[in-house]
Amino acid sequence: MKGIQITAIAAIVLLLSACTRKQRDTDYTGFITKDSANVMIESYLKSLDTNNEAKPNPELYSLIMDAEELRIYLNQNPEIENIKFMFAHTRQYIDAGNMGKPAAMSSKALTLVVAGYDKRGNYIFAPGNRVPNHCTPCPEFCPKFGTASSNLLQ
Repeated sequence: MKGIQITAIAAIVLLLSACTRKQRDTDYTGFITKDSANVMIESYLKSLDTNNEAKPNPELYSLIMDAEELRIYLNQNPEIENIKFMFAHTRQYIDAGNMGKPAAMSSKALTLVVAGYDKRGNYIFAPGNRVPNHCTPCPEFCPKFGTASSNLLQ
């Protein structure tokens, strides 16, 4: 399970690496190659049941977040130094009587709560003590066209 979480976090960091408050045109030290990312993603995908999408609660391939939502959060809070991605149960999963119950990597039960924090390690909230959370699960809401319709980077 820990290996899956590390792979998921690595994939999320790759997806969101373009959403920084400073333009880093020449500093790619925090990046990995597409080939390395594909090896990591493929390893995770191979660990899933081969009939994953046919299951009533398929395991997550990825979580998709609206980039504009994240840009608004980061641009309105320039003191954010780092972003923490926290696995969480969806409200629908909890409201269905599953509070505290294991969900493994179910696409219908998991989401990410995203919270930035400053150089002192304190969380930074959007107005109303809010944080971004609009992640949609794939499978179910995967892109249907373009290179992003593949589970690997093409």
